[in-house]
Amino acid sequence: MEDPGEKVSIAHLSIDKIKRAREILSEHYQSAQKLKEHYNILTGSTTDLDKDMIQRLKSLGYLK
Repeated sequence: MEDPGEKVSIAHLSIDKIKRAREILSEHYQSAQKLKEHYNILTGSTTDLDKDMIQRLKSLGYLK
């Protein structure tokens, strides 16, 4: 079956695989949440960068 735009769902052809994939994704999500809590990582948080850090990030190509 050709479906380069992936417009036709074939999930119903392999319900067990879809269920297992969802379980795996859920486990990874829960692990990530625990790590974020452990390391006190806030989603969408910002940090002020000093001039030295800005220059280092520019030299690495992360900033222009």
